[in-house]
Amino acid sequence: MQPVALITGASRRLGFARADALASDGWPLILDARGAEALDAARQQPLAGMPPSVVDGILDAHAQFAAEPEPVTSTVEAITGTPARTFREWGTDHAGDFC
Repeated sequence: MQPVALITGASRRLGFARADALASDGWPLILDARGAEALDAARQQPLAGMPPSVVDGILDAHAQFAAEPEPVTSTVEAITGTPARTFREWGTDHAGDFC
């Protein structure tokens, strides 16, 4: 299985540069940015090596995830024995690790 690169902040500076470089090298990408406006801005800057329809599909999916997050299911708990949390809950619990 080929690895996939998750790029946060993909609509701006370093994140965009990383996404562009990895796409040029043929990496499949998952792109993330802050909100729909940032994702729309990224859509205006085509990523080398990726067809515009692919970029649009990825950005549209992430915009939808931001507007309507996926529900927390029991799958994680069934596998790990620990209840799943939303990313917001995880971020709140781990904020001190990054500050």
